[in-house]
Amino acid sequence: MGDFPTTRDEPLITRSRRHFPPNNFLLKIESYSLLSKTGLEYKSDVFEAGGRLSLYPKGIEKTNETGHISLYLAIAETENLPLGWEVNAGFRLFVYDQIRDEYLTVQGGGGGGGTKRFNDINSEWGFAKFLPLDTFNDVTQGYLVNNCCVFGGVKHWFSTKEEDWGFPEFFLLRISMMQQRVENRGPATSAVINGGPTRRLSLYPKGIEKKNENGHISLYLAIAETEELPLGWEVNAGFRLFVFDQIRDEYLTVQDGGGGGAIKRFNDMNSEWGFAKFLPPDTFNDVTQGYLVNNCCVFGVEVFVHERTVKRQCLSMIEEPDNSTFTWKIERFSTLDEERYHSQEFTVGDSKWKLLVYPKGNSTGKNTALSFFLSSCNCIRSEQNVFAEFTLRIRDQIKGKHKEISDKHWFSTKGWGFPEFLPLKDINDAAKGFLVNDTLLVEAEIIVMSKVRWFSNSTC
Repeated sequence: MGDFPTTRDEPLITRSRRHFPPNNFLLKIESYSLLSKTGLEYKSDVFEAGGRLSLYPKGIEKTNETGHISLYLAIAETENLPLGWEVNAGFRLFVYDQIRDEYLTVQGGGGGGGTKRFNDINSEWGFAKFLPLDTFNDVTQGYLVNNCCVFGGVKHWFSTKEEDWGFPEFFLLRISMMQQRVENRGPATSAVINGGPTRRLSLYPKGIEKKNENGHISLYLAIAETEELPLGWEVNAGFRLFVFDQIRDEYLTVQDGGGGGAIKRFNDMNSEWGFAKFLPPDTFNDVTQGYLVNNCCVFGVEVFVHERTVKRQCLSMIEEPDNSTFTWKIERFSTLDEERYHSQEFTVGDSKWKLLVYPKGNSTGKNTALSFFLSSCNCIRSEQNVFAEFTLRIRDQIKGKHKEISDKHWFSTKGWGFPEFLPLKDINDAAKGFLVNDTLLVEAEIIVMSKVRWFSNSTC
């Protein structure tokens, strides 16, 4: 088990398969056909350090002509970030094959994903052609089973602000008197102790004899003191290995698959991963290259440990939820003198809602029409959202020819509705039947709505 062979079928995009799940976030979607039918983008809740997934079930129209699912990593609540904010991140996005128990991995630039710069101009990066719709909908592929699917994301933040964003573990090994080391075929090692399993660099100045016929410096990351670890121990980590160019003040980076490096599984069978042909000796010994200066050199490693503390969100789409219709009786309508009025909270399924009415209009309906809005009471923070397909209605109390408008929307902290819902002249026309005994009956009906649950274990 581990990473599957990597394939490239689009420029700068790498697709591969692996068995273990993403370590940051998993999003399970039930009743996926209902979500797809909306045709709207879904933004997940924030899962770590301001990150969220943005899923476009039918793709992004302007960039996706051939029918793909689009999936992106986005920074949420950017309005709360300081002017000129910037976050650099490498990331992988996933979809789960439920038949083979594997994760299809999509990443930019291979390996851990090409690092992208998130800022006010581009707060979202990902893949417009994440997965063809015909592949996703093919039941034999395993991505959509019983109308259920699972997406995921892994990201590594890089930033100059350590208090805001996490850093990978980094270690440098400085070796003096390198020529004396070369006389020894065995590895020169140095331990990295950081609260978890002891990790070390293993340097073979003349290479590993069995693996390296052409003579290269070999460099590996290893788990040390494995005899002290519990039976069945396992560490999953992506890593980069470095050698320092002392002339140009630069680091030559070597990694498996690019980006943050493909994740490797360290265990009793394989406690060491790295590169038998890390660097040719003629390159290393060439003084103009800057790697060996005054018989001194510097090697390094950057480690991203794949922790199993994944956050799991389960999104369900519910048709015909309980108590789906709420009627608000507004009495003495002609005497209302405030700009707007809220209904009491009402519950549909597990969600709470309010109606908002501007008796004399708002925005484009000011003084000409009644404005009518639906608002979610569950979305306290801007990164929260709930979907509803709904109908807003003002009842005709005489002939039953009600005025109603249907729509669908992902609600957040702001309501959604219609500034010009019903002309004031129609409300005041007794023959229309909307205002009877100075009473107006306004109504909301929720037809389809979303429900989100969070889980700390492995199942939704």
